[in-house]
Amino acid sequence: MPYSRGSWSSLGRICPPFCVRKSRQAIYCFLRLASVLLALLPAAAQDACPDTPRLQARTYARVSSAAPITAYASAGPNSAPAGRIPDNSILWVADGPECVSGDLWWRVEYRALVGWTAETALQIVADEDAPILSISGLTEIIIYESRTAHDSAIFVAAPAGGVAVSYTPPGYSNSAPLVSPDFAQIAFTSVDETTPQAFLGLMGFDGSFRRVIDLVPAVYSWSADSARLLVITLSGTLFVVDAASGTVSAFNGDLDSPSAIAWSPDGAHIAYTHDIRLGIIDLATGAARTLYSAETPLDSPLWSPDSAHIAFSTTVAGVRQFFVFHVEIGSLSQPTGHANTSAFAWSPDGTRIAFAGVRDGDSEIYLVNADGSALTQVTHNTACDTWPSWSPDSSHLVFVSDRDRAASDTCAGDIYIARAAEGDARRLTYNGRDNRSPQWVIIAPALPPN
Repeated sequence: MPYSRGSWSSLGRICPPFCVRKSRQAIYCFLRLASVLLALLPAAAQDACPDTPRLQARTYARVSSAAPITAYASAGPNSAPAGRIPDNSILWVADGPECVSGDLWWRVEYRALVGWTAETALQIVADEDAPILSISGLTEIIIYESRTAHDSAIFVAAPAGGVAVSYTPPGYSNSAPLVSPDFAQIAFTSVDETTPQAFLGLMGFDGSFRRVIDLVPAVYSWSADSARLLVITLSGTLFVVDAASGTVSAFNGDLDSPSAIAWSPDGAHIAYTHDIRLGIIDLATGAARTLYSAETPLDSPLWSPDSAHIAFSTTVAGVRQFFVFHVEIGSLSQPTGHANTSAFAWSPDGTRIAFAGVRDGDSEIYLVNADGSALTQVTHNTACDTWPSWSPDSSHLVFVSDRDRAASDTCAGDIYIARAAEGDARRLTYNGRDNRSPQWVIIAPALPPN
């Protein structure tokens, strides 16, 4: 039945009657009509957002995508990018939400970056995964073990001083922290004081994502990509732990009850000591090969940053000493000399070695080139200075000294920082505890905008 001009009314001005009689014109008519109706809808209906936000302000969230996300200067994807936040990162939800373009937007803080991002890119962080340390404004931190007669805790301090916080929750004693190569995680030994039961712990360097691994660890070493952890248990069994999932699997290689292990920086080999032998495992084949045999037990294998050398310790005539083995050439050297040496640390650039040695009656910090030349004494006092560790740029040393305490036999005290060139030590901790094993961590900044 044909429409009359009067019955068409206002729609006739949009789509005349002949449109309904021809399919092509009918499609065109429908699209015109839809666009007009959409234009008449309220803006709120077009930008409809979820009625109930998943997140809350003043809480932590985690990037849920498998790639970095962009934070914007204001809510919505049409504002200027402020920076990118790496995948899997934890961030602080500061304010929001605002409804823009059909999505809820939150103002977030990731280290030095402040910007807006969509809720769809984030997921809730459970209480047990949330950070327990605020690192706002910090670019570097120093992680160390801190003991009393009653407990052991993992502390963090700012290199500039003024910040010293314990990671340790009540009822647990944590020790032997080991920072991953990417500065994102810490492996540590933890003991439940009520049981007491020891286990391996993993957590972010800000205390987030604490994981309990059902192993009683004796020694552990990070893979070069920070994705796995090689663990020797107290029973001498070797396991591999997946850092992301916490999954434990047996080590698939030709190695029986090593005393110490170290993953090479290039990820290709594992160095180990077993009684009087130093060896390596080729991870491509799983085959073990002995590099060097001594007359006394060997310990503490340490790869050079270029994976070309392995340092190790042994006792010669009752004196602990460190030696360096060149993997390709098969030669042995002793850049630190024959003095009693309690600690050894390659510089990150591979050019120098810091070590604690007794040469003048007490333990001092020394520097020497990797080839054994240019020996330099960094500290000069009658106290015990030990546990040297490098800053990531090889410019500073952090170490332990009891110079400001009453003399003791433990050689443990406070953390100090010194410029490697001058040795002008500055005290960092005043906590009255026995501190040890300091490690310098660079807090990775946000990624630049695309």
